[in-house]
Amino acid sequence: MIEFHLFHSSDSRRHEFDALFKQMNPGMPQAPLLGEENCLIGRRSGQVVAKASLQLVEDLAHAPGVTGLIGHYDAVDNEAGSALLKEACGRLSERGAARIVGPMNGSTWGGYRLALPGGESPFLGDVINPENYPAHFEQAGFSVVESYQSRVVDQLAHRSKMAEKIDKRFHRLGGKIVPMDMGSFERQLHEIYELSCLSFADNLYYRDIPFSLFEAMMTPMKPLLNPELILLAYQASGKLAAIIFAYPDTVDSKRVVLKSLATAPKARSLGLGLALIDRIHKAAYRLGYSSVIHALMHDDNVSLRLSKEYESHVIRRYALFQWK
Repeated sequence: MIEFHLFHSSDSRRHEFDALFKQMNPGMPQAPLLGEENCLIGRRSGQVVAKASLQLVEDLAHAPGVTGLIGHYDAVDNEAGSALLKEACGRLSERGAARIVGPMNGSTWGGYRLALPGGESPFLGDVINPENYPAHFEQAGFSVVESYQSRVVDQLAHRSKMAEKIDKRFHRLGGKIVPMDMGSFERQLHEIYELSCLSFADNLYYRDIPFSLFEAMMTPMKPLLNPELILLAYQASGKLAAIIFAYPDTVDSKRVVLKSLATAPKARSLGLGLALIDRIHKAAYRLGYSSVIHALMHDDNVSLRLSKEYESHVIRRYALFQWK
C-alpha cells in the first residue's frame, strides 16, 4: 500500500523529496525546483519510494490550453513509480490539465526526456536515468510523444563541399563567423539567449524562460568552455543569424559535445547550420579531439539530417511521454 502526500516545494517535507533523488542518483546534482511546482511523494511502510514535481502551465507551443508537467521523477521500483505517476495524472487532470507530459522539469529548457535502455555510455550534459524508468511511464498509461537521438561523428577530417560553398557565400554577402568572445561573455550570452528563444519557439511544448534563469544555467559552464567551439554567425547588418554551441566532454577527454544549433527564422534560407557544424568538426580536429557527439536531436529535426551528412551513427536514444 502506497500513501501519497502533495505539498509545495517550499514545504519542510522537501527534504524527503531531495533524499530520494540522492538515493537514486548518487553523486549527481538535482535539477532545481523554481518555486512554481508542487511536490508529490509516495510512501510505502513509512519510506519514500517515489517522487515527482507537478506543475500546470498554459499555452505551450502546439499545446493549447493547460498542460500538466511531471518532472524531477524518481522511484525505487516499477510498482511505486507507476502508482505515483497514475496519482499525479489524476491530480493534474482534476485541476484542468488537457494533457500531461513527462518527464519535464518546468520547460524544455530544463531537464526533460528519458534515456531509453541500451546505447553507449553517456556524455557530459546527457540524459541519465535508471533503465527501467521508461517502463514506469508506459505502465502508468503514457505513450511516447516525441523521440530523440544522439549520434557521433568519428571522421572529423572529412569536410563537406556543400558546407564550404555555404560558408563562402555567406562571407560574400558580408557575413562573418566568429568564436565567442569570453571577455564579453554576458553581452554575447544575451544575444545567444534572444536568438535561441526565436529559433526554438516553434518546438512542441516550448515556452520562454527569463534571461536570469538562462544565465544561471550557462554561467557554471564558463570555466569549461573553449571559445573555438562556440561560433556566432553575424550578417552584414550586424544581426546575429545563427549560433552553434559545443564543449569538451569531461567524461571522455577525446570527445566534443555539440549541444545546440540555432538559426534565426529569417536566416534559415542561408543554410548556415551545415557550415557551422563543419567548422566545429574542423576546430575539434585541430584541437586534437577524435570525435564529436551531435547531442539530443529530435528525430524529425533539421539538425539530424545535417548530422547524417557526416556518416554519424546513433549512440543513445530518448523519449518524451504524454498521457491522454
